[in-house]
Amino acid sequence: MSFVPLKTLYYKKLKFVYFAFLFLCLFLIGCASLKMQRGNNSESSDDALIKKYLVAQKYYWESKQKSSLEILNEILKLNPNFIPALKLKVFLLDDIGQRDEAIKLLKKLKEIGNDSLDNNLILYMFLDLERKYEEAESILKYSLEKWPDDINVKKAWMEFLFEQCRFSDAQKEANEILSLKWNEAAEENISAKKSAEEMLKKIELKKVEQFKNN
Repeated sequence: MSFVPLKTLYYKKLKFVYFAFLFLCLFLIGCASLKMQRGNNSESSDDALIKKYLVAQKYYWESKQKSSLEILNEILKLNPNFIPALKLKVFLLDDIGQRDEAIKLLKKLKEIGNDSLDNNLILYMFLDLERKYEEAESILKYSLEKWPDDINVKKAWMEFLFEQCRFSDAQKEANEILSLKWNEAAEENISAKKSAEEMLKKIELKKVEQFKNN
């Protein structure tokens, strides 16, 4: 796979965004719960799940996958649709080599309404790395329709086309990215521009190779 390193870097970035967002959500839920419980000493079920989740997350960052997975499974028995636990389990399953199970969880997240851009891009990456190209293409096309202006989706589509040896289409996408008017100071836009420029060079090399072989 020509672009695995790039996908790996973006995957790590998505992980960071995921956990930052989840931490904020859990903090807000906890604050709201504390307000509701003033004068009431009982702990809500949401509080109990959040506490368990934070322990599972701690174990995950300490590379204690088995302990983290056990707690996540306990949480999901109590609430099968507890989104933070589902998302953490996606990363954990991928880390321990169970990417097919991670793909199933990502699809479940879509089914229960957590149809975010990050979820779709991670699902695409997993499907692509597992060489499930038809499904990967379907997810990317869906993402292009739902988030047509997102530069990361455009870049992923360009790279996918190149991987599939659809060089003319990849060249068209690269030129489109370079023609976009954007905030040139934004990190993701700088990265996309560099990727598009590199893509055009790779396509030219492929054309030379094809010409020599003919």
